[in-house]
Amino acid sequence: MPDKTVYSWPHIAISAIGGLAAAVVFAAVARGGFGGLLLGHLAPLPLMIVAIGFGLGHGVTAAILAVAILSIWLHPMVGMGYALVVAIPAWLGSWAACGAPINRRDRITGHLPGWAALAPAATLIFVCATWLLINTYISGNFDEAMSFIRGKLFLMIDAAVKAQPEDQRAGLDPDKLSGLVAFALPGFFAAYYTMIHFANLWIAGRLAQASALLKRPWPDIALEFYLPRAVVPLFGIGVGLAFVGGLAHAVGLVIAAPLGLLLACQGLAVVHDMVREMRSGVVVLGILYFVLGLLGFPMLPLAVLGSADVFFDYRARRKAKKDVQPTNP
Repeated sequence: MPDKTVYSWPHIAISAIGGLAAAVVFAAVARGGFGGLLLGHLAPLPLMIVAIGFGLGHGVTAAILAVAILSIWLHPMVGMGYALVVAIPAWLGSWAACGAPINRRDRITGHLPGWAALAPAATLIFVCATWLLINTYISGNFDEAMSFIRGKLFLMIDAAVKAQPEDQRAGLDPDKLSGLVAFALPGFFAAYYTMIHFANLWIAGRLAQASALLKRPWPDIALEFYLPRAVVPLFGIGVGLAFVGGLAHAVGLVIAAPLGLLLACQGLAVVHDMVREMRSGVVVLGILYFVLGLLGFPMLPLAVLGSADVFFDYRARRKAKKDVQPTNP
């Protein structure tokens, strides 16, 4: 499917409105507050709606306009942060979801959901890891590079600990806790914003489909979510680095957390495919999602299942086994 961008005045106006809306949403995030925090979860959505619904070229226009508005209105650093964390990952995810067209040819013809999730994840990994490396180089060492974030976290954690009754403060050391959280924060941010981009991409696709702007058939995500095999060894490298300590620890978490999340999504796709024909399938999935949202620990076995599926393709084997089974006359 070639990029369907049409450079007419109505479409250009739509891209301008999309860029303005994206800038306003992110400006609310930069202003802070609970409302801004909630809006931050929808920061990529206007750009994705424009890119998927009206063409990737208009998506680029909307992204550039949003970056320019934020750079002039708030601060150039805000505009740069928006470009690296929101605009570029959002457009790359939309580009992959549309088949990654180059020279009017699709470069991705299968497993679009997996590639559409991997594109923003790879961008965020690169951005967060590069930030850690540059900040460490400028500061001289990793501890000094994280000192500002650690100091802010220490004040927050110390206030939270002091708010607890004295008999419940045992073992709660704000200094140690702030250090642990500071090390894990870049990895958590990369994983969490990967999930935000993937969720917003799904919403943008559904909105485009409802508006008859989606030119592709809606994919069966449970059957088509596949990640490249290279993701598994990269995930293993990230996990290994996370046990080293210092800068390598933080970079390892930045690599492992988003890729582990995507592997868990592939494991979840396997579960969806396994239970879709069960009478109690909805109940099973409901319990699974409830436990995921409440506790989060099923992510680890789901990531293991997703890693195995990358190599053994349980869904294709299940489908092949089902196709060869004799049917009752």
